[in-house]
Amino acid sequence: MRGAWLDEIDSATVVRGSSAGFTVLVLGGLIAPIAAAKAPAIGSFALVLTAVAGFATAAARQRGGPRPIVQGTLAAFGAYFLVLPLVVMGNHGLNILQVACTAATAVIVGAATPALLGRVLAARVRS
Repeated sequence: MRGAWLDEIDSATVVRGSSAGFTVLVLGGLIAPIAAAKAPAIGSFALVLTAVAGFATAAARQRGGPRPIVQGTLAAFGAYFLVLPLVVMGNHGLNILQVACTAATAVIVGAATPALLGRVLAARVRS
């Protein structure tokens, strides 16, 4: 099929981004209980910040491809897909609302990160 969008996706870069995001998600998930024990106010936001940082890390590596927004979305969602079994085991079950909200966050952050990085880098080049 001529011009299929899937042909333009650099799958190796998406997988590398997903792996980097997965690493951030796992490390943040391990650090969050420690942060919560030391400072309860920080602990409540630690997992949210970890999720955003992990998804942004996955998507940030996608800005060089022909479809950076699609690749960023796939990489961020891939990072969440990789960490999801650990989340299910940690929660002793599957919370559908949590999964849906976190997947939506992955899609939003994954799409926004390459777009924002592209604008920031373009502004730096112009100035």
